[in-house]
Amino acid sequence: MTEKTRRAAPHGQSPGEDRHETVVVLPDGTVHTQGLQHRSPETADVRLNRVRAALTAVAIQRQQRVLISTAHPDGRAEHQRVTADGTLEPTVPPLPRRGPLAPEWSEDIPEGTGLLETVRAAHRARQWPAAQQAACRATEHLIARHGAQHPYPVMGLELEAYFAGMAQSHGLATVLYTEAALAVHRLNGPRVQARQDLAHALSAWLAYHHSQPAIKDTRLGFGVAHTLLRITPGDQPALAAVLHRLAQDLR
Repeated sequence: MTEKTRRAAPHGQSPGEDRHETVVVLPDGTVHTQGLQHRSPETADVRLNRVRAALTAVAIQRQQRVLISTAHPDGRAEHQRVTADGTLEPTVPPLPRRGPLAPEWSEDIPEGTGLLETVRAAHRARQWPAAQQAACRATEHLIARHGAQHPYPVMGLELEAYFAGMAQSHGLATVLYTEAALAVHRLNGPRVQARQDLAHALSAWLAYHHSQPAIKDTRLGFGVAHTLLRITPGDQPALAAVLHRLAQDLR
């Protein structure tokens, strides 16, 4: 798939969990949440309070349990839970669900479909765009066969992302690695695997940023920032670096 037609990355949460909303605040005072930038002559604190109030109002209206995580310009993560009466109380960041890992996480993508042979042939020929497209078809087949909530399609995403990077499609690689990291997190997969995918997403975004210096499209960077906040909220240096780079791009 191309970067324009690639499906959107899912939220990194499981059914039955508290709804997890993420908010990032840039050094220039821009507040970003749910795909929207909030910029006005008001102070960053005023904008942030308005965003939190809006999220709280929706939670009360829908009678949802909501956790709001905020990344501040210095990379510090703040977590608050919406109480029944609509107040925000400090809380600790959500911990991954504990339990045995699904055995498929330690396995390889199953053979027998013939789709991986196409991927390998393109790999041997160093035809990276063709390998990425073949990996995409394999992923779609794995979703159709096993469902989206299964480790195998995540492995397919990681394979797609790798070949997208080899093809110098750094924007697409950013999207795919971000999607893979969220999927591993959502499916309670290996934490190290989610972190690795997220690190690859960050590297791909930086490569995209350097290869396209004239393009000020911040959507990829905001996606990485929100995913960092969701999966590795304690990584203050990485969050701060991404937020400062995004602020520079908005100038």
